Amino acid sequence: MLITQKIPTWLVFFYFLNDIEQNGPRKEEGWYKVIDEVKETLGLPVRHILSDNIINIFIDLDKF
Repeated sequence: MLITQKIPTWLVFFYFLNDIEQNGPRKEEGWYKVIDEVKETLGLPVRHILSDNIINIFIDLDKF
């Protein structure tokens, strides 16, 4: 017997800005193309049933 529980869940992506060692983007905009490519590769439409539960966090390493 399958029992489902409605437990609020989120998928959180962390994107690092100004990561000199990895030659990463300096601004959030630099990640947008990559994020769109990942969604396309996964076959995700712009809006889908889990869209509201996905969070993108951009961490600027220059501030640490």
